[in-house]
Amino acid sequence: GMDATVSWGGPDYKFTNNTDYPIKIETVYEKGYLTVRILGTNLDGTYVKMTYEQLSSTPFEVVYEDDPALAPGEGTVGTRLDVTHDAATPVGMKVWAQAEVTAVEGRRITFAVSAFDGRERIGGGVHQRFIIQSERFLAKAQGKLEG
Repeated sequence: GMDATVSWGGPDYKFTNNTDYPIKIETVYEKGYLTVRILGTNLDGTYVKMTYEQLSSTPFEVVYEDDPALAPGEGTVGTRLDVTHDAATPVGMKVWAQAEVTAVEGRRITFAVSAFDGRERIGGGVHQRFIIQSERFLAKAQGKLEG
């Protein structure tokens, strides 16, 4: 998505009010849907037609793999992500990321993370994860619902 993103040369959402009255634009994002309502004074049956154009899409594949470094029943949970955004990437340019384990201290694993586009490093930082007992962790989290 484009949430909290600055995009030069990317999507540009333009609204033109060609009436003599003000309009109000309301947006709500709920349950995976974005709803945009345009409200105004309608004297002559005027209506708004919304259209969109898909600029691009990137196919993806989800691959689940057991981590051979973890014992059966163990998993990891992210506890820290501290990254910088160092350079902009134009819409349509491929971006990739890499992570390198830099420290293992007991159950804490620290990674150096970096992101790149076809020209340069565009960001990086530190990511930490903790090894957890998956069943115990999920039961504790579920317990929040039970009071």
